[in-house]
Amino acid sequence: GSCMKAICESFLLVIRGVERAVIVAGFIIMTALLLIDTLGRELVGKGFFGANIYATYALICSAMAGFGIATALGGHLRPSFMDGLVSGANERAVVRLGQFVTAALAIVIMLAAIQFVSVTIQYNETNQVVGWPLWPIQMALPVGFGVAALRHLIYGIWPDLIPTAKVTE
Repeated sequence: GSCMKAICESFLLVIRGVERAVIVAGFIIMTALLLIDTLGRELVGKGFFGANIYATYALICSAMAGFGIATALGGHLRPSFMDGLVSGANERAVVRLGQFVTAALAIVIMLAAIQFVSVTIQYNETNQVVGWPLWPIQMALPVGFGVAALRHLIYGIWPDLIPTAKVTE
């Protein structure tokens, strides 16, 4: 009941904070790496080896965290042309259904991403330039879509937790 709702609400706040921190850290890391690389090339004639690859990894993490923030704030792509189609009691049911459908889609994508990462692990694939295994950075995909699925399941159960919700419980 209300205890579980409070736990889920806290979870949503913590996850949103983590996502914001990942975005900020990712952009700081990207900027620093590319700046160091450029300054190194200009000042001493030698850049930072792999800087563009590491910056890309930071971008991937920031992008998946940004996907989570967009989902949390209702800024993701959705069929808004249907917004005015239902009203009243039906609106609440449609909002809930939409959240559960979105959660189901995120779960399907998460499962595909898990399969993708597991194949990368199975073949021991690495980045050819820096030699790092690819799977840790690829984990941003199943984690990002898994968190999105959880978020939408919570929103489906308690639509009033949707930050942009126009419907009340």
